Amino acid sequence: MVKGLREEASARGIAPPHIVLLTAGTVWPEMALLVDAIITKPFEMDQLEQLIHRFLPPAESC
Repeated sequence: MVKGLREEASARGIAPPHIVLLTAGTVWPEMALLVDAIITKPFEMDQLEQLIHRFLPPAESC
């Protein structure tokens, strides 16, 4: 599925989506290589917020 999302973005000529894996279990090394970030349960909301901000474009200066 991850590979398909990236291939579709490439075919459309757009930037691939950021892919975050949310898991409560073990992450297979092969899967870890396919995603941009991994967050494991339980997690704190500030961890999720930091992760989201990592992928947002920088704010424009006024």
